[in-house]
Amino acid sequence: MTHVFAKLWRRFRQLPRVFRVSSYLLLCYAAYALLLGVITPLILQSQMPKFLSERLGREVQIAHISINPFLLRVRVEDFQIMTREQQGVLASIGQTELMFSFWRSLLHLTPTIDHLWMTQPSLNLVRYKAASGQLRFNISDIVERLSSRQTPPSQSTEPPQSTDTVPSIAAFRSEDIHLSQGRVQFSDQVSGALLSYHGLDIRLQQFDTQATMVQLPSEPSQSSAPDKSSTSTLLPNRYQLQITGADQSQLQLSGQLQLLPLKISGELSLQSVTLAPFWPFAADIIPARLTDGVIDFHTHYDLQDIHNHIVYTTRQGELTLQQLVFQADQKPQVKLSQLSLSDIALNGAEQILDIAQLQLSGLWVNGQLDAQGLDLQHLFTPIQNADVTPSQATPAENQPATSSSWLVRLHQFRMTGTDLNLAEQQQTSGVHWRIYNLSLSTGEIDSHLSQPIDYQLAFDIASDPHHPPENAQGHFTAQGVVNPQQLSTSGEIDLQRLELSQFQPYLQSYLNLQLSNGVFSTQGHFQVNPAAYDVRYQGTAALNQLMIKDTRNRQPLLKWESMSIDAISFDQTAHQLTIHQVTLDKPYAKILIDPNRNTNIDHLVIESHPGKISEAPSASVKPDTQLQPKSESRSPFQFEIGAIKISHGSAFFADQSLTPNFATGIESLEGEIIRLSSNPAQNAQVQLTGKIDQYAPVSIHGEINPLSEPPYLDLAVNFNRVELTSVNPYSGTYAGYYIDKGQLTLGLQYQLEQNQLIGKNHIVIDQLQLGKASNSEQALNLPLKLAVALLQDRHGVIDLGLDISGDLDNPSFSFGSIVMTALTNMLAKAVTAPFTLLAGLVGSDDELNIVQFEPGRATLSTAEQARLKTLASALTDRPKLSVSAKGHVSLTQDSQAIKAMKLQQQLRRQSGVDPLPAELSASRFPASGPLVEALNKLFSTELQKQPDAERQKIIQQLQGENPDVEPDPAAVTTRLHIAMYNQLLNAQAVSHDELGYLAQSRGNAVKAFLVNDAGLPPERIFLLDSKTELNDREPQVKLILSAD
Repeated sequence: MTHVFAKLWRRFRQLPRVFRVSSYLLLCYAAYALLLGVITPLILQSQMPKFLSERLGREVQIAHISINPFLLRVRVEDFQIMTREQQGVLASIGQTELMFSFWRSLLHLTPTIDHLWMTQPSLNLVRYKAASGQLRFNISDIVERLSSRQTPPSQSTEPPQSTDTVPSIAAFRSEDIHLSQGRVQFSDQVSGALLSYHGLDIRLQQFDTQATMVQLPSEPSQSSAPDKSSTSTLLPNRYQLQITGADQSQLQLSGQLQLLPLKISGELSLQSVTLAPFWPFAADIIPARLTDGVIDFHTHYDLQDIHNHIVYTTRQGELTLQQLVFQADQKPQVKLSQLSLSDIALNGAEQILDIAQLQLSGLWVNGQLDAQGLDLQHLFTPIQNADVTPSQATPAENQPATSSSWLVRLHQFRMTGTDLNLAEQQQTSGVHWRIYNLSLSTGEIDSHLSQPIDYQLAFDIASDPHHPPENAQGHFTAQGVVNPQQLSTSGEIDLQRLELSQFQPYLQSYLNLQLSNGVFSTQGHFQVNPAAYDVRYQGTAALNQLMIKDTRNRQPLLKWESMSIDAISFDQTAHQLTIHQVTLDKPYAKILIDPNRNTNIDHLVIESHPGKISEAPSASVKPDTQLQPKSESRSPFQFEIGAIKISHGSAFFADQSLTPNFATGIESLEGEIIRLSSNPAQNAQVQLTGKIDQYAPVSIHGEINPLSEPPYLDLAVNFNRVELTSVNPYSGTYAGYYIDKGQLTLGLQYQLEQNQLIGKNHIVIDQLQLGKASNSEQALNLPLKLAVALLQDRHGVIDLGLDISGDLDNPSFSFGSIVMTALTNMLAKAVTAPFTLLAGLVGSDDELNIVQFEPGRATLSTAEQARLKTLASALTDRPKLSVSAKGHVSLTQDSQAIKAMKLQQQLRRQSGVDPLPAELSASRFPASGPLVEALNKLFSTELQKQPDAERQKIIQQLQGENPDVEPDPAAVTTRLHIAMYNQLLNAQAVSHDELGYLAQSRGNAVKAFLVNDAGLPPERIFLLDSKTELNDREPQVKLILSAD
């Protein structure tokens, strides 16, 4: 066999040189093809999976490796890295093809590949929480294994290179690097999220590590699909990326790059990216749950390395967020139709973000406010992470400050179609509030807030206690300027037809009132600057169709058709409010007294329950005094209304505590109040007129200043011919009589100065006729008929002047009480001292109710006749008064006088002396004559005594008084006559009938004089029985007044 090979070799050597060289070359090429095309793939296919499995710690599988030695092409089929449990594939590549360009590499002296293609790559990434609590991925062990095998960098003693040295990068070229039909799936076992993407396509064309971007397109193509035109071949380092999600969303990235110095430009596009699959990653950030939302984004970007600093810019950015929905408890809480940002430009070097317009449309919010607070605040407040300790948290104030802050400029903001809903259950049992058709637009806004911001705002407002409202109950518009540096704003506002009844649920816990209706509107210009404690407003206002009801009686308490307020000017800095004119049309007020004597205004304020009283703030809580003005600089608040005009006004008063019930009203109230002011020197002029019960005129005029301190009042109120039959319930209850007829004219003049009230009341009652008695237990204990008769003149008129006074500083002061006290005192004085009243009518100071008589006589003296004439004159002017006369006697004086008259009659009859001396008495008795004889005889016969014996007694008395002196016979005689006269006088008997007759005679004398001499009708004079019950104190006739 060796001989054969040797023979062949000799023959081969004899061949021509060219043939031999060609044979050598062919043999080397065959060896090269065999080694590279057959042997090397077999070695790689058998050894590479083992090598990679050992390096990665995972089983690696390769289905087939082939090398084309002629095309310098390598193919790897079905490359797979298995999971740790070897129950699935972690990563795989369906086919990888690498083709080396030998001739280009040789021509350019640069390693060059024709292409690198990877088809159907896939990655299944999983995140989970390890037993130690750390978050890990299913590739974390591979990364750690590879990191541990890296050789640590040796510590070099050479000095570091200068930073000015220009870095370099190895030369390398590639015509096409393309990853296609890729798939990525990410499963997050921590949050439960599952993301799946297919159609992954990454392509890098004309890649050259030494190329520069000498031709940058001014407007990159809007399409990010791989560009197969000639343009893409002209530009080096063109890259494209595209990936499609399970929701058919797309991420597209395309552009051009340069490696040294680094420079990248291109455009990024996100299309129809559904946000809900990403929300599990944020589920532990806020309690609310994102259930829907689509985002679109597109921008052009540039990035480059300038002096080792990365500089980046973006332009023509567009961001759109659509159909955003946040839910809680399976119910939508926030929905947003669309949010768009247009023409976004970012400059990293200058730290400026420019946004041409932010437009927000179709925002819908549904919140609930209850005792726990606002649910939206809870739903969108970041959840505190228990894994983060306070020491790990870095407060914002402890973070290093940046050299400069970013400037964000928003050139225009527009919000339309916003609908805000709030179910309020904190202050009420439930009210659904809705602010909708909300639109807001502003001018330019920057993050430094250095410039004033123009704005326009408009919305409708409505509420309903039962369900979300559908119809507007108020419309608000505003436009103006906000100065964020000063926290001030100014502009124009227009509030139209705000229905006040929707605020009723907030009143019913505090007031027994029902705000049934009321429409409020205002327009004007405002300025607000809290830092300067400055609020100003100039405008007009109107409150129409007001209806306030008393919830206890379910009846109107206050209402009016319209109220317009013209030329409002409020200045908080000047502490001043001025109003040019307030016009009230058809105002109406109603006051009721219920059967329990409570008025409908007594219990308007609901008493707070002890459990509902809020606790006082802690002493550690300091009030914010930054916005409080200095007390020294504050002047008293000034208030002025130029005019208050009232037309077609009315009022109603009813008292249901009386039987029968009382009701009256004031109609046709017209007039005005001019210049109502808090200036103490400026009093308001009051001029009001009206009618009581549609016919009795009433007028009010004068000056008032209720806003000054102290208040001032000088007011005259006049009521003309008010029918008294309308007050029958009051007269029956409190006076004890009903009124059959009568009219009242009342003039009231009140002055209030320095809190001292002085009132002059002029009361005229015409043709008052009392009806039947009411037998009321509440009636005054006064003889009212007598009082009327005393006060009513012969024309049927009662004319009274009633003065009152009071001190408003007195805690017990009550206007009603001082008037009633004055009136009651006047009536009591009239009925308790009626004759004093009558004496005053005729200007006399005499006591007209007593007629004095001499003891034992029944004849009128001249003085008493004059007294009776004065009384008659007064009675003539009081025709309803009757006089009753009752005679009185004095038991002592009249009895003594009668005895004297009886004794003198006996002496006259016994002596025959007629008439007797006028001065005849015991001490003035004659010493001798017929009268002495008559005295001696009567002494002997009447007393059965002897005058001589009586004389001896007197002599003995005198001798006993003065034994040394002989008694004077004349003195003895005088004392004898006195003794006998007195004994005879005392022996006279006076009977009760005699005294009664004297008393009756005196009464007759008085009546006879009043009728015959004074001219009074006899039917007005009555004699009372003076005999049966004899009054034995004074010798007089006592007169008593009574009413017919």
